[in-house]
Order: sequence, then C-alpha cells, then structure tokens
Amino acid sequence: MRLPFCLVLSMACLGLTRAPLRADPVDQGVFRVYLGGHAVGTETFAYDLKGDSLVISSHLRRLVSTPSGDDTLDKEVMLVADSLEYDLRSYQSTQKFQGKSVRRGVFPRDTTFAVFREIGAKGSGDQLARPPGHLYIVDPQVFVLFDMMCRTLQHRVFGTRPIWVLSLGVKDSVISASATDLGTEEIRWGNRQIQARKLRLADPATQFIAWVSPAGRMLRLIQPEAGLRVEREPPPARRSSRGPRPGG
Repeated sequence: MRLPFCLVLSMACLGLTRAPLRADPVDQGVFRVYLGGHAVGTETFAYDLKGDSLVISSHLRRLVSTPSGDDTLDKEVMLVADSLEYDLRSYQSTQKFQGKSVRRGVFPRDTTFAVFREIGAKGSGDQLARPPGHLYIVDPQVFVLFDMMCRTLQHRVFGTRPIWVLSLGVKDSVISASATDLGTEEIRWGNRQIQARKLRLADPATQFIAWVSPAGRMLRLIQPEAGLRVEREPPPARRSSRGPRPGG
C-alpha cells in the first residue's frame, strides 16, 4: 500500500527525535573492506545500550569505480532494536554519492512495516506485510547489518534455518533466505588464533560466508562471487610493560 510521503516523513522525524543520546558503547570497531584483494573502504560502527533499546550506528566510506574515475561513497546508518531479542524498531540510512543524497527508512508495526525512500527532494513510501519471526535488513554497503545478524544467531543451534530479509534497493523486497551452520574453523585474527563459528548466509541469488567469534562478533565476511572481503580490525597488540633489557 502506497503511503503519503508527508506521513512517512513524519514517522522518520519521530524516530529521529526519539533517538537516545550517545553514551559509552558496549562494542565498537572498524570493518575494513576489500574488493579483489584491494582495500576500498572502511565502516566504523558502535553498539550502544539506551534503556531497553540497542542503538547501532555506523559510518561507511568507500571508493567506487565510475566511468569518470574513482569517487567516494559516504553512508551513515542508525538502527534501533530491542536490547533483548534484537527485534527491529527502526532503521534509517543516508547515502551521499556523486552529489546525490539518498535517505532510506524502515519502521515496523505489528503486522506491517513502512518503508520510505527520499532521493534529493523527492520522496515516496510504501507499507508492506511483515513476515513472521525476525526481520533482518540488508542495505548495500552496510556490513554491520551482517554483524547484527550473526549476533542474533549466536546462541542458536541449527543445521540450516530460514530467515526473512528485507533487501533495500531500486525495488525493495522481502526475501526468504537461509542461515547454515558450517561448524567451527580456526582463523588468525590479528596476533591471535581464534576458533570461529562459520556461517553461510544465502538467498537464491547470492551467498555470504561469515566467521564469528565466540562472543558473536563477526570477524570476517566474504562474498566469493564478487571478490568481496570484509575484516574486523583487531585491537592493537599490547606492548610489554617491561623496560629494555640490559645491553638490549
């Protein structure tokens, strides 16, 4: 069902006014993005607890090849979820690229959710039926959304389980996808070896493979067909508190 843009915009403003003030994050980090083995961007993110809400914010900067040369895509995201089950409460993103601004928003209700898109000064909104269970969002270039997906699956025991994904794009669509547990694999992360849980996140068109820490944090994500690799930046190695040895 098509929604009047003024109504959708008022919902977006309501979500923004309710956004809590920033405090010390429960987690924060940087994802480094590689394409074909070349570094192309970073995504800086933070998880904040605000009362009964979990607020996830991120800022992505990525080089994109265009016919006229490389240009920088800049994208900011804020997702608000229930702090216990990670159920989606609102999602907003703003992307700037080649002088064009694109704003997206998702606002769930009990049986439906509203989706809005604003390109420049023009905007539109739709109301879609909400699928049963947990609703995940995939927004191009935003990798913290995969990190959140991994965290919700952290304590789940399964072989393969279905998941519902709202894919934001030229045409927004709700997709039936799947998560498959591929067991554990030892990987090197920074200066440590970690037993990571390996997950396949796939829909009929594409697949991603994620390696997840015992705490549920996504350490690595690849999309083999696209040559995409995303690595969470490890913490800096601790320096020894000992002074230099005599004669050293």
